[in-house]
Amino acid sequence: MALKHKLNFIDLELDQVKQKNLYRKLRYGKVQGSHITINNKKLLNLSSNDYLGIPIRKNQIKQLQSSSRSVSGNDESYKKLETKLAKHKSQQNSLVFPTGYMTNLGVISSIAKKGDIIFSDELNHASIIESCKLSDANISVYKHNDMEDLKIKLKQKGKNKFVITEGVFSMDGDLSHLKQITEIAEKSEAITIVDDAHGDFVIGKDGKGTPNYFKVSKKIDLYISSLSKGLGSFGGYVASQNNVIDLCINKSKSFIYTSALPSFLIEHTLQRFESNREKQKKKLEYHKVEEIICVTATPFTEMVSTTDFNEIKEIEPGEGYIGIDQTLKEPVELENEDITEFNSGILSPEIMQILSSENSKKNTVTLISTTTRMEGHKLQCHAIEKYLNDPKTLVVELNSNKGNKYFSPGMEGILFQPYYGSRGDQLAQLFSVANNFEKLFIVGGGMLDRSVTLKSKKFNSFSGYIYSAGREVALSSLLQKASRTCGYQDFIPQFYTDVGSKMYLAKIDYPKYIKITQDNPKALERRIELLSVNRLDVNYKRPLGRHRHNNTTDKSSPRSTQCITKTPEEAERLNYKILNELKEFKSNDLPEDVLKQLQDNKRAQRGTPLQRFIWDNFPLSNRILNVRGIEDGDLDYFRWQLPNNKIADLYRDTLYGWHKDTLSISVQPYQTVRGKYAVQNIITKDFNCYNEEGAFAQAEG
Repeated sequence: MALKHKLNFIDLELDQVKQKNLYRKLRYGKVQGSHITINNKKLLNLSSNDYLGIPIRKNQIKQLQSSSRSVSGNDESYKKLETKLAKHKSQQNSLVFPTGYMTNLGVISSIAKKGDIIFSDELNHASIIESCKLSDANISVYKHNDMEDLKIKLKQKGKNKFVITEGVFSMDGDLSHLKQITEIAEKSEAITIVDDAHGDFVIGKDGKGTPNYFKVSKKIDLYISSLSKGLGSFGGYVASQNNVIDLCINKSKSFIYTSALPSFLIEHTLQRFESNREKQKKKLEYHKVEEIICVTATPFTEMVSTTDFNEIKEIEPGEGYIGIDQTLKEPVELENEDITEFNSGILSPEIMQILSSENSKKNTVTLISTTTRMEGHKLQCHAIEKYLNDPKTLVVELNSNKGNKYFSPGMEGILFQPYYGSRGDQLAQLFSVANNFEKLFIVGGGMLDRSVTLKSKKFNSFSGYIYSAGREVALSSLLQKASRTCGYQDFIPQFYTDVGSKMYLAKIDYPKYIKITQDNPKALERRIELLSVNRLDVNYKRPLGRHRHNNTTDKSSPRSTQCITKTPEEAERLNYKILNELKEFKSNDLPEDVLKQLQDNKRAQRGTPLQRFIWDNFPLSNRILNVRGIEDGDLDYFRWQLPNNKIADLYRDTLYGWHKDTLSISVQPYQTVRGKYAVQNIITKDFNCYNEEGAFAQAEG
């Protein structure tokens, strides 16, 4: 069947989703109690919506489908369930919808109208966000669980005001500050709506939910919840006073214009509602997770991570495991010039000899990781293919780049659809294509950020690893990348590198750093200890490096972030002096001429109302820069405010940004600073910490 060219734009949109690593693929599995079977593997299911795991009783199916509840689908079982739900929430009435998502869409869009204003927590569920958009009401998003921000935003005028929050937030699992929210809402005569899908039937007395837990049930005007989480059934519901329910019956499109849930599902929900949920809760509490164990053969990123550990133990690997002590035992030393030329696609005699030797080791993988530049990977692939000219050898570019990534004279006639998605899917496709060959070279390796035991039936061993690292590479980064060929395999891979001396020092010192990690399981204390290692005690003095989750960097510039803290107290505890003052002004607090200038997107030039406003509030302000692109989280402008810039003209003591009716102003008046300092980021509001000697400089012993 030919595809319609009119729909080609959809492919472009899907490509954008894939580039952002947000592409979803549905997996099929079979659920059996607390386990799920996927790809013939039986796994413990920790992602079920059935929070309590209430046993299922058999139901006699009387009716599968009828019509809308407003026509002939309103089975008498609904009345019994809705009466129980209203009593459960201490409300006059309730109404059951087909799903929790549809409940939010139908209820919020029915009660909030033009001229009203909705105050929504920034981490509310997607169904709440979409529901607010469907209403004609104005929307004001307040910072997550930030009561001061909510108070300020509630000063805005609206015919009716609604404060909407989740009880238990669906992504982070933290609780809403319902006690404070209800108090603030009462003072502003705002209507409080709580979506308690993740707290209902689970927390509070008899599972009455989050408001019951905080003892504010009577202060909630409208409940929205799910029947598929704590009850493990299907559907959603709203509970409130009679007139709200009547309005939803008459105005809610997601209730009126859809088929009713089958009656057997309603009866199933009633059975679960009447079951002994408290007994099931106690059973789950008895079996609750007391600790999470991370088992890793290459603990170098964990060493510098921001994770707090309870305990760190050393365990022996299984038989046949090739560790870093073995892979680094006899490395082949390369000259830096060999690697530099190789990164440009030029093969020295030494590199040619290595490639020929590796190519003779059939049904094995040679890994090449000498540059992070993707254009360099492409040049290397072309050079290797041209030099070896072997139809039985496949050279693969493994990175997030697009275009052709498979190189071999033997590729002709092999059909496949290139995939640029997740690492796992790229590897699966890689080994599928490689089954047509006898030797595999993987160039790039950046997507293999941990040791990878090869699971391909044909290619199950690494034979060699050509590796290089930056001049100022940190110990943790060096060893983590070097360990990519560790794993369970038949023989020890040969290591080729131009940083052999660094490897030698790292191999000697890393047990000392592991010992520090074991003695300091808490992240903050661990970081302090790692940064204060005496230079006389170690050979390789830089323990910390850049990784995805450790808030650190391996750069040596004095303007490189050493760590990031969320609060000023944490920064000061680490002996960083905070240099700047950051204030926020809401639109209601601004003079009319300043507000108009901001809304007209005019800069704070000398003599303008905005420039005078900044100078009046910040006497130390002088050179002012508008932080353009703040909506996109553009962080480049933040660096203009850092001290110690070698180019004086690139320093601005004052940054400001206008975003979501809020004017943010940051003043940092010190152009040159000695010692440790921190600057609060005007965009992220985090505190970036720096050291004049460069990131991770060691304390003198």
